[in-house]
Amino acid sequence: MDLQELSEKYRALQEENRKLKERIEQLESQARRKPGIRVDEVEKCITDTDQKSNPDDPAEVIKSNTIDKQSSPTEKIELFASLFKGREDIFATRWENNKKGISGYSPACGNEWVPGICQKPKIKCSACTNKDFLELNSQAIEDHLRGKTVAGIYPLLSDETCWFLAIDFDGEEWQKDIKTIMEVCSEFSIPIAVERSRSGNGAHAWFFFEQPVPASAARKFGSA
Repeated sequence: MDLQELSEKYRALQEENRKLKERIEQLESQARRKPGIRVDEVEKCITDTDQKSNPDDPAEVIKSNTIDKQSSPTEKIELFASLFKGREDIFATRWENNKKGISGYSPACGNEWVPGICQKPKIKCSACTNKDFLELNSQAIEDHLRGKTVAGIYPLLSDETCWFLAIDFDGEEWQKDIKTIMEVCSEFSIPIAVERSRSGNGAHAWFFFEQPVPASAARKFGSA
């Protein structure tokens, strides 16, 4: 999907979004009297979307490779790396502070907690002169896939482009929202991957590009 095609589909999504809003307003009174969208309806929508085949879609190329639980670790890592592309000179890992009930991500550092070198929490990582950021390599990806760590990628490249877009859905109507965007993507043949969030009370929608696109264009596409 090149930039021109992305822009055209972005404009089409804007128009579709306008029509959907009008439709929602028309049915608002009826919607209040009907039960909310159930999880099984969302899952059915996901299944229906997955069953639609388009040989020109990158997602279909991935399917044709038949990467499954029987595939080798190397094949799984290569598949993951082919989709989640970003900076390779650095990546983040997730941390938790159970006492304070907080969590977040920090750059993975080769000197973290090394006696005599790492001075956390006295000195923050951003102010440390001994930081040694680790590269995002096959081992880091394998550790993430095996659950040894939770890695985070930095998607914005040095030229302000990106390979993918992620949209977070939460709140009381996340099921309704994710179903709507899946239906729109299906109508316009836009490949989309959906997953449940860590909490289970939300979802993430992923869009993977065939080539890097300006981050500003990806952001506009996601906010249409």
